[in-house]
Amino acid sequence: MNAFAFTMLAAVTIQNVALMWVAIEATTIMSAMAIPLIPTKASVEASWKYLLICSVGIALALAGTVLAYFDFVATAGDVPQSLNWIVLRDAAPSLHPELLQLAFAFLLVGYGTKAGLAPMHTWLPDAHSEAPSPISAMMSGVLLAVAMYAIARWKAVIDGAVNPTFTGTFSLLIQRHYKRMLAYSSVEHMGLVSIGLALGPLGVFAAWLHVVNHAVAKSMSFLLAGRVLHRYQTTEIDQVTGLLQVMPWTGTLFAAGILALVGLPPFGLFVSEFLLVRAAILSQRLWLAGIVLLLLLTAFISLVGHLNRMLYGDAPPGVVVGERRGWAVAVLTLPVVILVALGVTLPSSISTLIHQCVATLIP
Repeated sequence: MNAFAFTMLAAVTIQNVALMWVAIEATTIMSAMAIPLIPTKASVEASWKYLLICSVGIALALAGTVLAYFDFVATAGDVPQSLNWIVLRDAAPSLHPELLQLAFAFLLVGYGTKAGLAPMHTWLPDAHSEAPSPISAMMSGVLLAVAMYAIARWKAVIDGAVNPTFTGTFSLLIQRHYKRMLAYSSVEHMGLVSIGLALGPLGVFAAWLHVVNHAVAKSMSFLLAGRVLHRYQTTEIDQVTGLLQVMPWTGTLFAAGILALVGLPPFGLFVSEFLLVRAAILSQRLWLAGIVLLLLLTAFISLVGHLNRMLYGDAPPGVVVGERRGWAVAVLTLPVVILVALGVTLPSSISTLIHQCVATLIP
């Protein structure tokens, strides 16, 4: 877990795009070893599926990196720091648009595979649902954002010559497994972030605010799902009933996490999703705003429907009823407080930080 955290920190710290690629590939290796910490046939299979699909994806990202690098060298010559992201971004207007479009296709598919963008998301439900809940929280709350960060970095370079667009989601309705349900929710939210990145400064601001909110909500939800799994000994939604009766504190916090993920006020994801739709409307893309609202409605209906079946009803036979307040519950209350705080106000420190990120990506 420490190596996994280190590789993610390295990926978002390094300015060299080749070393960033190395760090993101290292996150795949470290997290793949962490998925089957609870060794079952399903977890080992999920780990190999994740390793193979993401390694193919990251190879495509390498191809895109090489294409962009050679275009830069052919245009500007062999200058110092030629793989530095800021140098590439500043030189982008002089590069060849057609070659950059090809490079970005490789980069988007490659890093998009790691980010769980549809239709390259097939590894994500298995890996996130079979990993231990703390690993699932790190993968869904942080790792996906690291891959989206790589896409955003390259988008800033490519935007000097071309203007790409993005997309995302749908498989929530048919889920019978609550950890897989949360994993598919991550696909949806990464799709929303990618749409925001294509909508100019307002959309990029909404996208990064959404990344912050999603990291808090999804990490909390996976950790709470781990508590539910520990008590019920199953991940099947139909076998988890009476959660509010069996685990009143965990059930309440889990409900808050799901309601936050579907974008209800007063949680922060409502604000970021509202800003994203607003950015689409102000950019005269009403059709895109309509599609986003339709997908959000789909996610709302499916997630709330599954949540309702889990919260109410009679407790299954053999499941211990009752839950004492402890330090774990107290700690997991903190993300709810953060999400509500981000839903009613935007602290100046976070606003300034996101504005600086937007200015870096869109000078």
